[in-house]
Amino acid sequence: MELTRHMVTIASGKGVRQVHYRRQGRGPAVLMLHQSPQSSREFEPLMAEWATDFTVLAPDTPGYGLSDPLADTEASMEDIAQAVMDFADAIGLRRFGVFGYHTGGGMAVALAHDFPERVTTAVANGLVMPTPEELAAILANYLPPFKPTWDGSHLSWLWARLREQTIFFPWHDRRLQARMKFAVPDADGLQRNVREFLLAAEHYTVAYRAAFAYAAGPVLPQLRVPTYITAAAMDPLASHLDRIGDRADCVKIEVSPDPEAVLDGALSQLLACPGDAPPPAPATQPVSKRPWQEIVATQTGPCRLVRQGEKIEVISLHDAGGSALTTPGIISGLGQVAAMDLPGHGESAPRLASDPPSVSLADCAAAVLEVSASLDLRPVLAGDGTGALVALMAAAQAPKQFRAVVLTNYPAIDEAMASEWRAQGAPSLNADWHGGHLSRAWHMVRDGRLFFPWFRRHPDGIIWTEADLDPAAVQLVVREHLTADGAWQKLRLEQLDCDPVRLLAACPVPVVLAADRSHPLHDPIKSLADHALQGEFVSLDSREAATAKAFQEAVAAAGSS
Repeated sequence: MELTRHMVTIASGKGVRQVHYRRQGRGPAVLMLHQSPQSSREFEPLMAEWATDFTVLAPDTPGYGLSDPLADTEASMEDIAQAVMDFADAIGLRRFGVFGYHTGGGMAVALAHDFPERVTTAVANGLVMPTPEELAAILANYLPPFKPTWDGSHLSWLWARLREQTIFFPWHDRRLQARMKFAVPDADGLQRNVREFLLAAEHYTVAYRAAFAYAAGPVLPQLRVPTYITAAAMDPLASHLDRIGDRADCVKIEVSPDPEAVLDGALSQLLACPGDAPPPAPATQPVSKRPWQEIVATQTGPCRLVRQGEKIEVISLHDAGGSALTTPGIISGLGQVAAMDLPGHGESAPRLASDPPSVSLADCAAAVLEVSASLDLRPVLAGDGTGALVALMAAAQAPKQFRAVVLTNYPAIDEAMASEWRAQGAPSLNADWHGGHLSRAWHMVRDGRLFFPWFRRHPDGIIWTEADLDPAAVQLVVREHLTADGAWQKLRLEQLDCDPVRLLAACPVPVVLAADRSHPLHDPIKSLADHALQGEFVSLDSREAATAKAFQEAVAAAGSS
């Protein structure tokens, strides 16, 4: 009955894309479709409840969560319904029930209309039915473009927008008649929503717009599938159900007194019209000529790999506070590569809670060993920053699993700097009710590209090189720091207590150290290599092409040692 996570690769006439989904339970298949701009994560509590009656499958819809967007920047609800059916085909679903919430409710109705031979019943918990005037106002105001700004002010806007959505509907209409009787979520709840929004980023508008623009009215009289359209009385979409006119006899409409009653009615509907039990989850198929994702089960939880190629010759480990997506771009030219999210980071058991997750360097090394043990080849381990220590610990425990270790930007700091890091370098990013923590995270990450350490913001801390201040790149690292809050600080502080010379000297496989010439620790790392490795060191030029070439040479040299 354990919830599992998977990636499925779908090939269609519009290209190849990947869909991430959650799966739990046994019995007839029920497809759960989430609201915008969320992901299937929002259904985890409900999946646990319904898992005794159904095999519940909840995909991230196109462009949300970890699922690739559709090729088109704009899509109709019919397009999205087809994409969901492509997903059902890819995982072997034949006949199934559908439960959709808000945006997902429109998807459920579209699926019932377009694929009546496959859908046994459709439940729409909320169905938007705007008037022409409301639709015009929504399309003009509800979905402004989301673009990162150099100063991080877009994050303040995002926090305020997500708060406002719990106070007014539509969120941009601040009249009394648009006021809702909801509590504003606590800071941790809003923080989870921020991350969901940032995963969708510029794609957040696609399914939103499709849901508002979907003309459900003419569809409802044509339905041939038992359909249950419902909403809780407190839901702002409950009043929209009064606007439904003609409908087929198989369509039932009901406003329930509270959310629990809605779910009870939905469960009864789905139990009355069961689908087929699905086959086991298929293995993830690789994608050629671009990175692709895979979820691997480990003892520490699900582990996300971002892979290049069909085999794995290099496993890349990111720095504390990063993810597979923040791994240095120099690995992209290595061919058969897997960059993995360390436990507590990225999509490897993501945590966004007030209690710090229990994750250690040893936990990370154990996850690396589980991933590498499943491979046919002995890979090279490439670790960056904190990931370099994890690589050394993993290689020390199972030297026969790895050909070599290549370490970039190894944390070769003296005790004085370590004391500064302990005092200032691992601040909490716990969510503030007003969203001020987002500004703190933004400037911490951005300053890390201008100063070293990031908190030494005076002349002797300046990094005298051209900094990558692209707002989208900064936002990615900010998002991953927020995701790993509690985990990255713990790893960073544990790292400071490690003996870098002893770890290097004790490594039983060949080691090469590498560092950017512009990195403030370049010379200390080179000295450490001279002392512990007899000169196994590579200087990486800050120019991308030269860096990639030097790094490839380092991996090749280490792998042939």
